[in-house]
Amino acid sequence: MIKIISILFLLVCGVAYGQIYYEIDKECFNLRDINVSYPDKNILCNLNFGDERKISTQVIKNYINKEEWGKFSTSSFIVVKRKGVLVGEDDLKDLFLSYLGKKFPNLTFEIVKVSTGTSITASALGDIRISFPDKPFGTVYVDLSNGIKSYKVYAYIKVFSKGYISESKIDKGEKVNGKVKEAQVEITNLKDELFLNDFDAIATQPIPKNRVITLKMLRHMPEKLKGEKVKVIYNNGTIVLEFEAVLMDDAYKGGRVSVKNLSSDKVLTGIYREGIVYLE
Repeated sequence: MIKIISILFLLVCGVAYGQIYYEIDKECFNLRDINVSYPDKNILCNLNFGDERKISTQVIKNYINKEEWGKFSTSSFIVVKRKGVLVGEDDLKDLFLSYLGKKFPNLTFEIVKVSTGTSITASALGDIRISFPDKPFGTVYVDLSNGIKSYKVYAYIKVFSKGYISESKIDKGEKVNGKVKEAQVEITNLKDELFLNDFDAIATQPIPKNRVITLKMLRHMPEKLKGEKVKVIYNNGTIVLEFEAVLMDDAYKGGRVSVKNLSSDKVLTGIYREGIVYLE
């Protein structure tokens, strides 16, 4: 019977090797955590999750009757610990992947490295609040909070997106469509927007094989190319003239172009619409 009572006492108070041990689930340790008949007095506060602190038994004796002092004669202090879990770097990788996957559903992330520099604790893993920079690519610092304490964590994150790469070498001025294939491409350090194969495009520079295609490498395919012949119309409301000219620029719908009159070699400017240049 005595053995059973001793085990129960150890479980409740955590007495071991002359120490008196209490585990609580709140920010402050109150005298009533020892005995409900004691004064309602917080004697230790600002406990972070998982914190373990010592309190001199003399502090407790200052608030209780002298007749109660005997139970604290085995040690000069008591140990108080707040419940909590340690949040490791692998835990943070999982939390970061879950957070980023929800915020950026069209992207894929790889958390290459996480470095905390200090121990991070929380009431539970799911209670950690996370705040990333607007563009969480490459080297980033992530703000974390467990509701009591804030942390700043270093992370290196690789990011992948749907994009297109060249299947073969593409020369400058050559049409790109039909020479690219869809792929998951890394955009961690990409400074330009990806080409999504959603418009007819020509290369503005030579593009090697297996290169990620970005908008900086391309321009829209013109309706007519520089050097092609085009019909030109001049209409001032009184006089209407029609003649053939050569485009001095690539022609886009609604765009301004220069043309050279084949008869006079005079260069004129107009607006290109539906295969015709209308002089201004």
